[in-house]
Amino acid sequence: SGPVDTTREGNLISYVRGYASALEKDKIRARTMDGKRAAARDGVMPIGTGAGLFGYDYEPRDRANKKKQGRTVNEAEAVIVRRVFGMAVEGLGVNTIAVTLKRDGVRTKTGKLGLALTVKRLHNNPAYTGLTRYGKETTKLLAGNKRERHIRAEEDVIYVEGFTPRIIDTSTFE
Repeated sequence: SGPVDTTREGNLISYVRGYASALEKDKIRARTMDGKRAAARDGVMPIGTGAGLFGYDYEPRDRANKKKQGRTVNEAEAVIVRRVFGMAVEGLGVNTIAVTLKRDGVRTKTGKLGLALTVKRLHNNPAYTGLTRYGKETTKLLAGNKRERHIRAEEDVIYVEGFTPRIIDTSTFE
């Protein structure tokens, strides 16, 4: 907020302040993630932003009524989820399924007609069998606000019990 010191000493002080700020940012991120992992172990799923998982509605926690948060089945979307997995069991590919759903006017959770990515995500997400995972990926921050994603080891993934009800059985998913 003051005048910029362009001397060598001023540049050094500015560099050290920037370095200390970067270290503090890393510590804040680590503490935040530790808190989210602890919450997941306690059965409280740290929810991000977005439309949510197709086939489900999100029910927030209600502390006053001691109601736990979780997903509830959206029956209108669940019918489509079962149909998608049924078509996959018949041997149809992701694009064929997406074209069929688009032709029938089926929309994504956000109201779009382009369903290929949604169908692909359905096929890869075990939440439809009632299995809720937290922390399967980790993100490393890189320079220039870029991120690098990595899959965590299976023993580091946290499974949140009772958060997502089953829409399809495990054999259909596999």
